[in-house]
Amino acid sequence: MLRRLLAATHRHTISHRLHRFHGAALLTCIQLTVEPGQVTLAGTGRYTLGVCTIPADNQAAADGFLLKRQDAKAILGLIGRPGPGHPAVLGYHRNELTIDTLAGSLRCSGETGSYPDWGRLLEGTPADLHPGPDGLVIGFNPEYLGRFAKVREHPSDPMKLTTRGPAKAAKVEIGERFRGLIMPVRLPR
Repeated sequence: MLRRLLAATHRHTISHRLHRFHGAALLTCIQLTVEPGQVTLAGTGRYTLGVCTIPADNQAAADGFLLKRQDAKAILGLIGRPGPGHPAVLGYHRNELTIDTLAGSLRCSGETGSYPDWGRLLEGTPADLHPGPDGLVIGFNPEYLGRFAKVREHPSDPMKLTTRGPAKAAKVEIGERFRGLIMPVRLPR
């Protein structure tokens, strides 16, 4: 499960080395947040956001970690194809993440910088959304939309898009564990 969710958020990060967009938050990392009973992974590349939450057997106080894109790729290689009896154990202490598997171990130092405050973007309920007039057309980049399709656990899992208007991010939900955002594109008039 960790491999699938890490891969799902990894797709949304920017590959440019330590890219900072006009002094904004760091977009080349995956934000890993540890809270009692769960771990949340978030990745964004300015136009899309992918957030996965998985249950965890921990009692740790809330803490965060910025995982470098290249370290996430190394972890994906170490974990390999998941299967029964192939657990991955994550450890975190003082801005250092350790991953232990049957195939080996890996240590990653956290990146320094700020990360987008994505939590407030995903807040709200359908009642907060304002339906547009009939015939409203909103465009999305198919490449970005395709990143979300790869997250599904089962081919029958639907992707729910909730729009807030033609110029605002659409909320994406796939199953119970994945939430995200995608920015619309301008359509020719």
